[in-house]
Amino acid sequence: VFSLVGIFASELALVRPGLDGRRLKQLAQVDLAFGAIAGLVLVVGILRVIYGASGADYYLSSWAFWLKMGAFVVVGLISIGPTWPSSSGGGTLTQTAPSFQETRQSHQ
Repeated sequence: VFSLVGIFASELALVRPGLDGRRLKQLAQVDLAFGAIAGLVLVVGILRVIYGASGADYYLSSWAFWLKMGAFVVVGLISIGPTWPSSSGGGTLTQTAPSFQETRQSHQ
């Protein structure tokens, strides 16, 4: 779980106005690592529910457990949209991303 915080901090450090192709590729790689570690956390959590000392009934009857699982799923689904174009190679990563001002002007 601490790895997720570290990777998220590195994503925040990489995201700047006017990203070039090299930075976008780095961001895509960091995002892929974030997804892999989030998946690993989910698998370990499921194994802990099944094989943990408290037993599955303890977790499955807890509203807090379902709230956490729901939040994890919602955040995962929200992050698919921005992640998909950068990791699939569908977009051209050699172009420079627009600056904040350029984006703001295009939406006015």
